[in-house]
Amino acid sequence: MKKHVLIHTGERPFSRTVCSKTFRLGGNLDNHMLIHTGERPLSCPVCSKMFRQCGHLKRHMLVHSGERPYTCSVCSSVFKEAQTMRRHMLLHTEEDDVSVQRVPRYKHELA
Repeated sequence: MKKHVLIHTGERPFSRTVCSKTFRLGGNLDNHMLIHTGERPLSCPVCSKMFRQCGHLKRHMLVHSGERPYTCSVCSSVFKEAQTMRRHMLLHTEEDDVSVQRVPRYKHELA
């Protein structure tokens, strides 16, 4: 309950002296500190690539499995990430808007 109350009060009792960032939860501070130390404690069991956060490793594992768990309900295109599918859905929902008719494709490193 104390953690939930912090959402409403805006209090951020955990802070980092190096960059002055503040956090509501100590675990978020711990994760953030890995950026400054450069530590990557999680390793891919297939290729040994290292990651800071569990979510980044899970997303990376899709590279090896080839899994694309998100499917467009309109055209059946498949995607590795929900965010990519949501961006794709703009093609179907905003067809009159020229700025979203073409979804740019780019490769980026997330970890």
